[in-house]
Amino acid sequence: MKYVRREALQRRRRKSGFTQDSLGAQLGVNARTIRSWEAGENEPLPELRQPLADALRVTLDDLDRLLAGLPASTTSDNVIGPHRRDRTDETMSPDRHAMPDTGAKSDKEAAWMALNRRGFVNAIATITLGMDVVPELDRLEHLLPGTATPRLPRRLGVADIEGIEQLTRGFRDHDYRYGGGLARSAALAQLEHVLKLHDLDCSPAVRTSLRLATADLAQTAGWMAYDVELHDDALRLWTIALKLVHDVDDPRGADLTVHLQLDMAHQALHRDRPREALNLARLAHATAAGHDHPVSRSTDGYIASNLAWCHASLGNVDACRRALDLAERTYLDLDTTVIPPHVVPAELDAQRGHALHLLAATDAAFAVEAVDRLSAAVDGYGPDYARSAAVNLPGLATSQFRVGDIDAAVATGHRAITEISALSSRRAHLRLHSMAAVAAPHAHRSDVAELRQRVKALSPNGAA
Repeated sequence: MKYVRREALQRRRRKSGFTQDSLGAQLGVNARTIRSWEAGENEPLPELRQPLADALRVTLDDLDRLLAGLPASTTSDNVIGPHRRDRTDETMSPDRHAMPDTGAKSDKEAAWMALNRRGFVNAIATITLGMDVVPELDRLEHLLPGTATPRLPRRLGVADIEGIEQLTRGFRDHDYRYGGGLARSAALAQLEHVLKLHDLDCSPAVRTSLRLATADLAQTAGWMAYDVELHDDALRLWTIALKLVHDVDDPRGADLTVHLQLDMAHQALHRDRPREALNLARLAHATAAGHDHPVSRSTDGYIASNLAWCHASLGNVDACRRALDLAERTYLDLDTTVIPPHVVPAELDAQRGHALHLLAATDAAFAVEAVDRLSAAVDGYGPDYARSAAVNLPGLATSQFRVGDIDAAVATGHRAITEISALSSRRAHLRLHSMAAVAAPHAHRSDVAELRQRVKALSPNGAA
């Protein structure tokens, strides 16, 4: 069989701004197929003739000339490729002949266009059967839509704020159950969008609610960052939240401000900065006392618990005890009809147990009560607070090691590894290493050695 080399087709392709690879991606074929057309070895399939003509900016008649090895007509040949448009272009139908700028198209867009040109239903059927469709689609991100840019409303209303609050509750519930790593990016994207809403028109009441809702979302995103050990990110997000509620004249602003300061204290304790944490907890106490609006009793109790943790880390036994007693009395006075969702009985046991666990680092006599409180906390948390239960297991195992109940400590330690491995929380993983360090004096026992080896082999997840 004699082939007619189609040099005019090759020139037309180059003049239109395509390489063989990019034209193939445009049409959903590979570069080898384009080469075979230009060499005269094969003909384009009937369903590809119109897409090929559109890509080359020629008519179907001129495409036939090119495929016959002849140059296109003079009029068609004057049409410039995708990087320029002249008067001839202005007479073309934009629907049939407007050629996208291939230089501006991403690989993802080209692959998706190629998929569509093959006939969407046929392409989906081919994918379902496991056959190769478009090589570029081997990377699944090519199937993702482009970055969504939500259309902003003209004016904000109460329903918009309720939507933000509901999303934040969803993020927080997810964090309580699974840790902050998985949903952190989604929370940040939502916060970025919500911050744009502050430029929109709304009533003063809605404006106040918007600032509070945004601050609450920023606080949640900050906690997620803290959960995966992105401490600078967490501080930035909590600072954004503090600025949003600084001059909000609303009772909710007082509680949110104090909780943000206590989040920072919690983080400082985790980073082994107890003096900094104590200063932040004292600032929270002073903020609550001097705010125009009173904080809730549950917030008072949480302030006292944080002060207890700080004093315990510093070895201030009497001050820790006084703060623990104050926290307990405060929580007993709570109005059960207005207790925040996260202040469950298990959380109250966990707060006291954690302080006692910290005290036991310098005086093992506190470990017995720490075991009782942390056991009650771990057993009391339900599945909705799986992360909260899991992060208390290493402290429980540590306290059990300190009281000499090695069998129970090993069992709790293995449970801690299993449950923390299911979380997206690097912070929780680091607690396991502290547990393993306390277990070191008992490493002559094979079961303890096995536990410590399991911790050593565990790679912390929850990365950003």
